[in-house]
Amino acid sequence: MKQSMVWVAALTALAAVAACGQSKQESQSPPSTQQSDTEPRTVQATKGHTHSKTEMHGGTSAMTQAHHFEVVYLADGIRLYVYDSAQEPVSTGSIEGEVRLQYADGEVKPMALTHVPAEEIKVGMMSLTARDYLFARIDLSKSAPSSFDVRFALTNLPGRGEAQAEFMRSFDGLTEHPYMCPMHADVWGESAESECPLCGMHTDMMRPTKP
Repeated sequence: MKQSMVWVAALTALAAVAACGQSKQESQSPPSTQQSDTEPRTVQATKGHTHSKTEMHGGTSAMTQAHHFEVVYLADGIRLYVYDSAQEPVSTGSIEGEVRLQYADGEVKPMALTHVPAEEIKVGMMSLTARDYLFARIDLSKSAPSSFDVRFALTNLPGRGEAQAEFMRSFDGLTEHPYMCPMHADVWGESAESECPLCGMHTDMMRPTKP
């Protein structure tokens, strides 16, 4: 009888030690950082990361969990080009969204983003294709730089990783890139001597101004 009681006490002690160890391990485990595929978030670029492939139109870049975006301010509105996480172009045909212009005096001006299909551009005997984008029509010709911020809200994003995204960019003035590569309609330059990063040719052709 006495020997049985000793065995019971020993087993009870071992169980208590195991439970304590498991509890300690759980308490030391870092909290989960996993997020829903549809949760929007903005991330920061890592060291050495560049946006050279997402600034072909002279715009400013933004990066979210699974996409890159290029914001281009023209006199007649805002263009938004979309790229995947590897900075490869993504069609905007399925994407829905809006922009909200937020002014310093508190005024907020919401506008829908509409899809503009890809366009064929004739260059001599060749035909180039300018890719599609999202567009919000607004007269920016007299807007001063830094006079408002632009908040983007997008849904139905293609690909894996996120179905929606939100980010904000300041209006830093109109994008002044009137020249286009004669081989790549989606590469714009500041001057006729700007070099296309895809083929090395100069962007010496005047690009179309109509969206």
